[in-house]
Amino acid sequence: MIRRSDTHRLPGAHLAIAIAALASGCAFEGGGPADPPDLPDAAGQGDGGDGGDGGDAGGDSGVTFEFDYVGNAGADIEPGDGEIVFPDFKITRMTMQLHRMELVGDTASPGDLVWRSRVLDFPLTSPPRVPFTAAPPGLYSRFHYRVERTYSDEEPPPHFGERLSIKVEGVAFVAPFQRPFEYIDDKHVDVDLKFTKEVAPGMAGLIEIELDVASWFEGLDWQALADDEDGDDGDDDNSGPGGGDDDDGDDDDGGSGGNVIHIGMDGNDEAGRHLRENLKDSFRAVL
Repeated sequence: MIRRSDTHRLPGAHLAIAIAALASGCAFEGGGPADPPDLPDAAGQGDGGDGGDGGDAGGDSGVTFEFDYVGNAGADIEPGDGEIVFPDFKITRMTMQLHRMELVGDTASPGDLVWRSRVLDFPLTSPPRVPFTAAPPGLYSRFHYRVERTYSDEEPPPHFGERLSIKVEGVAFVAPFQRPFEYIDDKHVDVDLKFTKEVAPGMAGLIEIELDVASWFEGLDWQALADDEDGDDGDDDNSGPGGGDDDDGDDDDGGSGGNVIHIGMDGNDEAGRHLRENLKDSFRAVL
C-alpha cells in the first residue's frame, strides 16, 4: 500500500539532542541489542544525564545534540503542542527507543563517547537531550545510533507497554471519514549522520538533530491502507476509536470511525518496511 510521490519533501520534525557529556563506552556491536553495563543510562527526556563524568552542558568543552521535531511546511513543534498535522494524516502520540548513541571525531575515537539509551517521545515537555560534557575539543564528523527494541533490563516507556522500538498513533484523513492508525515496530533501524563541527577549547559545540516526519511517512497511500484493512478484517470490528461505525463516522473520536489502520507488527508489514527504510534518511544534523 505504498505510492510514489513526486511532491517535494516537507521539512519534518526536528529532534534536538543536547550532547555535552560523554562517557567511556564499548565498541558498537552490530548484531542484536548490546547491553554493556558501563554505559550511562539516559532513558529520560530533557534531563541531560551525567554523561559518565558528572559534568553538565556548561562545561569547558563538550558537544550538545538536541533533538527537535518539525511539522507541516517546516513549522517547529514546540513543547505543549498536542498534534503534528499534515494534509493526509496527523500524529497524536509517538515514542522511539534509541540505543548506542556514539559521537566520533579526530580526538574521540570510535567507542570513546557513547550513550547507552534514550527515549524520544511526543508530545514533549522539553527537547530530548543527550549530554556529552567529556567530549574534548576537536573536529567531530559522525553521530550514529540505533532505533531498537527496549533492552531486556530496561523498563519500557509507558506508551510502549512492552519491548518495542517504535510506536506511533494518529489519524488518517481518508474517505468517507477519518480513520485512527497505529504504527508499531520491534525491528531496528541504524542511523548514521555525517557532518563537520569543530569544537574549540573552552567552547561547547551545539548540533541539532531534526526528524523530518513528513519525509518519514512520505509515500504511504492512506486510502489504500484503509481499504486493505477493511478487506482483511471487515467493516465493523469495533477495534478502535469510532467503534467501526461506518455509517456516519461521527462518533467519540472527533469524527473518526471504522477499523484502526495497523502498520508494522500485526498489520501491514509492507508499509512497516517502507517506514523503516524512510527513517534512515529522515534524521539529519543541523549545525
